[in-house]
Amino acid sequence: MLATVTSDGLRILTVGDRYRADAATDVGARLWPALVAALRGRGDTVSILTTDDSGPELDGVDRSLHWFRAADGSWRRPARLEASRISRRALLRLGEIEQSFRPQAVVWVALGGLPLTLAGATGLPELACVLDDWPVYGPQVDLRARQEGWDPAAVTAWTCGDVTLRDAALTALGDRVDPAAVHVDPPGDAAGWAAAVTARLDLAVAARPAPG
Repeated sequence: MLATVTSDGLRILTVGDRYRADAATDVGARLWPALVAALRGRGDTVSILTTDDSGPELDGVDRSLHWFRAADGSWRRPARLEASRISRRALLRLGEIEQSFRPQAVVWVALGGLPLTLAGATGLPELACVLDDWPVYGPQVDLRARQEGWDPAAVTAWTCGDVTLRDAALTALGDRVDPAAVHVDPPGDAAGWAAAVTARLDLAVAARPAPG
């Protein structure tokens, strides 16, 4: 069940893999709830679209997102037809959430394993959080993105966990993104990271207001 829209703050859709997974092995599992708490704490309405339909049922969390990971945790490397099917289903679900929740901004909190074609697909202000090397190795898994391409420039801004990730992302994305739009926010302290990412999101919204 998605969260009910309120009259205060922004409507923000957060998207990623395995919301509230094992925080001991997944940095996104530690950071994502902190970001949601920070946004809701200032009056924003936040919805969560994620993978792993076996995860805990939580208010405002939709676990119907398709991705490139198998049930045993291994990476799936499907042929083009199956890769296209995964991407298409994920895009369809993203569109359905857009229609029902009507977000004003999107945060890609944990990109790893998601179809790369999702990023930038909404036309809204988007902030992408790079917490692993998915922009580098993702095209090897996401055959559709590798063969048909995707547009990272459609993402308003990027934040990386460290300088090494930023350098790797810039190398992988090449001249398709403006280096000035790719930042570094270390995730050591979850609350501090959430505050920094919230500020990045505000700048993204100011730079590219939502249509209408």
